[in-house]
Amino acid sequence: MKIISTLECQLVILCGALLLALSPELKAQEGADAAGLVLDEITVSARRRDENLQDVPIAVQAFSSEDLEIAGIKDFSEVVGRTPGMIFSTGSGVDHEIFIRGIGSDIQGAAADNPVGIFVDGVFMSRSSGTNIGLYDLERVEVLKGPQSLRFGKNIVGGLIHYVTKKPSQELEGSTDITVGDYNQLDVSGAIRGPISDTVSFSLAGSSNNHDGYGKNTLGGPDAEDLQRQAVRGHLLFEPSDDLSILLSADYNRNRSTGRWNDIDIAGDSEAVTFNGFFAPPIPQLPGFVLPNRNQPFRNTDRRSGPRNFVGSHSGDISGLSATINWTTDNGLDLQSITAFRDTDLTYYDDGCGVNWDHPLRPAGNDGLLIPDASASIIGDVDTYLNEVSDCWFHVLKKDNSQQFSQELRVSGGNDRTTWSVGGYYLSEDIERDENIAYSFPDFNVITDWAFSIAFGGAPGGAVQTEGLSEAKTLADS
Repeated sequence: MKIISTLECQLVILCGALLLALSPELKAQEGADAAGLVLDEITVSARRRDENLQDVPIAVQAFSSEDLEIAGIKDFSEVVGRTPGMIFSTGSGVDHEIFIRGIGSDIQGAAADNPVGIFVDGVFMSRSSGTNIGLYDLERVEVLKGPQSLRFGKNIVGGLIHYVTKKPSQELEGSTDITVGDYNQLDVSGAIRGPISDTVSFSLAGSSNNHDGYGKNTLGGPDAEDLQRQAVRGHLLFEPSDDLSILLSADYNRNRSTGRWNDIDIAGDSEAVTFNGFFAPPIPQLPGFVLPNRNQPFRNTDRRSGPRNFVGSHSGDISGLSATINWTTDNGLDLQSITAFRDTDLTYYDDGCGVNWDHPLRPAGNDGLLIPDASASIIGDVDTYLNEVSDCWFHVLKKDNSQQFSQELRVSGGNDRTTWSVGGYYLSEDIERDENIAYSFPDFNVITDWAFSIAFGGAPGGAVQTEGLSEAKTLADS
């Protein structure tokens, strides 16, 4: 006779209790199934063919057209905010950084390639252009986590975001959407699709997103972080037979917005002279050679309002053409060809410090960059310098222009038990990147000069700000 231990007895009782607790839910589920209440089927193309999301052995976050509309998602950052494990850095309008499950890259440059890709109807969008377009008239958005280069023909090891647009229809239909909000927000979008003949149909969609700036420049001029973005997309679908379809697509995205608003959060301490502290005694006027709250005079009481020498800008023109051919042969093979050309022209102009310099500005280089001339205040006295001269000026201008051509060919087939596919992918890209920076960081030389004068007597030597201009041009082919 087998003796049941106390632990085994407890496990039996626990399992029985769980079955009793679950039985009402199971009966309710059976009743729901009998009544026809089932979960909606979500179709995705994570494996380059349409299938039920529940049948896909890939981590996929899918947003249907209805999801996008209900949530009011019109921007890439709003997709990121609703996707666990995804991080998006908007530090530069040219060098956006995307991470999925910690996989990504913060390397910036013309030759850098992010491990996270963005696709529109299977077409890869190079650089960071895919984060700059508006989201409108979409069938769904798919976020695939993990390596995807096997099926999407690109070095995608972190994951990808796939925009699937709404295609032409043989039924005439249209839609409009208008949103009004604070800061004079006005978002308008619309779409129309329908037949041209029995074998030809079309779709045309457009959107316009506008709002005033969220950061106010009290010196006048444009405010920061406004939005002026327009886009249009068209499809033309030819279906001469049930086995052949040819989709021609074109899109254009235009952005003319002001740059981000930067402000001092923590005034911080200046420790520039501590590196030379060994040759000078303590100075009461400069205690310990550390200036507490060095930038306090330049900190705004309102973090979203204050004087600015200039407000940056973000200009973008992104366009593309593509032709997608799908053909099913007599022996059941599915052939797909995607030919695409894309052009991207981005310009990013930024105030990296967010500090106003009340001094004359002079040109630095030939691209409109400026450098302040604070020599008069620097050689005055310590109090004048500390209260009138900031220790940060960072004027950034980046231009990124790229043209890409891609060609993809795929053949797939299978039966009830197995499926297979084979294909080839070609991508050619020409990239031209200009990066120009005008900077001024006077603290180290100026404070050291004052330290010598106070410690050993005499007038300061007339040190001027440490300034410079960095210019770089990069050409890359891939």
